[in-house]
This record gives sequence, structure tokens and C-alpha cells, in this order.
Amino acid sequence: MIAIRFGVSGLIVIPFIFYYKPWETLTVLRAIVYSVLLGPIYMLFVFSGFIYAPAAHSAVFFNGFLPFLTLLISLIWLKEKISQFQALSVILILLGAFLILTDGAKLNIELSWLGDLFFLIAGCLFAIYLVVSRAWNITIPELIFCTAFLNFLIYIPFWLLFLPKDFSEISILI
Repeated sequence: MIAIRFGVSGLIVIPFIFYYKPWETLTVLRAIVYSVLLGPIYMLFVFSGFIYAPAAHSAVFFNGFLPFLTLLISLIWLKEKISQFQALSVILILLGAFLILTDGAKLNIELSWLGDLFFLIAGCLFAIYLVVSRAWNITIPELIFCTAFLNFLIYIPFWLLFLPKDFSEISILI
């Protein structure tokens, strides 16, 4: 699945990348950080979460915690003040997330805790990415260059050389 994601997106953005030339305004460090935060490792956590936990849990541990994690990281790293509206919004989102999670008929902690952990880690990576993007003023061409094109250049050769390619045995790694 990851190979499909980066293969298709990487090929689609090639004309866009060569037109805007985002590598001219991007430092190597920033390119690495952006690529890692939303690259194959991030995708592996997201797809692994769906293997071990119900999709509703992604709403809780990824989408539900994302505003909280983003505000927390912004508070710590950027020293941003949190408004009362932001605090109330995050509390309401977390409350809704916990209501989904505690639906006793569908909660199976024995089988889903690992998927929940993967969703939470993916949410942390995405929250860090959001704060880094704001702090470094990422442009859309830079974002596309790092997340689609650089990850295409890195992951597809790795997949071709080392990972299975038989789609009848499709997994999150391909």
C-alpha cells in the first residue's frame, strides 16, 4: 500500500516539481525533516493501526488527539499561548473522542491496543509536522516535493530491491 501511495503520487507531481523547483528554497535539513515526518514511517504507523484496531479508533487516537497534540507541541516549542476558545475546543474534541472509544459494545482492548498506539504515534508525527510547517513557513511546492517526490525517490527503490512485489500477498509494506 505504501508503494502504491508514493509511487502514484511521486509520478503525478513530477511536472509540478520541475516547474516550481522547490529544492532551490529548501535546506537539506528541512527536506529531511518534512520527508521523515510524513514519509514511509508515518504511513507504516497509519496502515498498521488499521490492521490491529477498528477504523473508529483512528478517529480517536489520530484525529481526536491531533488538535490536543498540536496545541501541546506549539505551547512547548513555539511558546504559543492557548486561547480559551482553543482550550474549550480541544476539550470538546477529546470528550467526543473518548465517547467513541468507550462504546463498550465495540471496544476490545486486548486486540486493539497496538493499533491504538500506532494511531497515536502517527498523530504525534503529524502534529509535529503541522507545528514545524508553521514555524518554518513551508510552501505548497516544498510540501509536495518532500512528501510525494522525495519519498517516492527513497521508498520505491527500497521496495523494488528488498520488499515483496506480489500483490496477491499485499501488505502495508508494499
